Amino acid sequence: MSDRLRERGNQVARMTAAGMSAAQIAEQLEVSPRTVARWRTRIGINVRPAAKALTGEQHATARRLIEDGCSLAEVARTIGCSSSVLGRWYPEAAWSRSECSMYRLMLRSGRRAVASCRG
Repeated sequence: MSDRLRERGNQVARMTAAGMSAAQIAEQLEVSPRTVARWRTRIGINVRPAAKALTGEQHATARRLIEDGCSLAEVARTIGCSSSVLGRWYPEAAWSRSECSMYRLMLRSGRRAVASCRG
């Protein structure tokens, strides 16, 4: 890596450590936020935004709905946030890929059983 590129990576690292966002760094260095993200990846900095703060009432409602068996998407619509935010707060409530596959298979077999009864 050239000295100029290494210096740019060091600048990005210092600015990130100072708490600057990718957009702020990009504006100051006159590059795109995506370029800043690439630099962060190259130098091994993993910056994930903190999960959006939920109110106590939203947490209580979310916990109650999750315990009742609602999906994260359903809970998110109810309390007014995105399902990805809920996934960060309640990772244990998200279904794994295999659980999603099992659910789809159960739905399909249920539809077939209903169709054969009507048949």
